[in-house]
Amino acid sequence: MSTLTWLHLSDWHWRESDGCDANIVMGKLLDDLADRARFAPEIAKINLIFVTGDIAFAGCSDDYALARRFLKRLHQATQVRKDQLFMVPGNHDVNRALITAKAKSLVAGLSDSRAAIQLLTDEEKRAALIKRLHGYQRFVNDELGYVFDSSHYF
Repeated sequence: MSTLTWLHLSDWHWRESDGCDANIVMGKLLDDLADRARFAPEIAKINLIFVTGDIAFAGCSDDYALARRFLKRLHQATQVRKDQLFMVPGNHDVNRALITAKAKSLVAGLSDSRAAIQLLTDEEKRAALIKRLHGYQRFVNDELGYVFDSSHYF
C-alpha cells in the first residue's frame, strides 16, 4: 500500500515588524522538517504541502517578504516541488485599504449560496472583489508561478 504524506500549515500572519518572533518559530519548524527522517521515518517523504489562509497579516505586499523567505527554506527542508504546494488565501490576505465601496456593496448583498454564485460568475463583480487580494496575487504568481486573478481564483 502506498502512503500519501502531506503537511498542512496555516495562519502564519507574516508581518515584517514581527519578524523576530516569527523567525524563531519558523526556524525551529524548518529544522525539525529538515531532520524529520531521523525522528519520524514515516514522514521522511512529504508528498504535498497545503498553506491555507492568512499568510500575511494585512494583505500588503510587504507582509509577504517573510513568507517568501519561509517558502524558500521550506522547499530546501522538504524537497517538495512548487507544483506540490497548494495555497489558499485567508481573510488576513485581504488588503482592507483596497476594498472599494463597490466591493463592499457587492458583499453586503450576499444572503445565500445562490447570491454568491451569481456574484462569482459575473466577471466584472468578481474582479472588483479580487482586487483586494493584490498582495497575495503577486506573491503566489511570482513565487509559485500560479496564475491567480479574477479568472483563475481557485
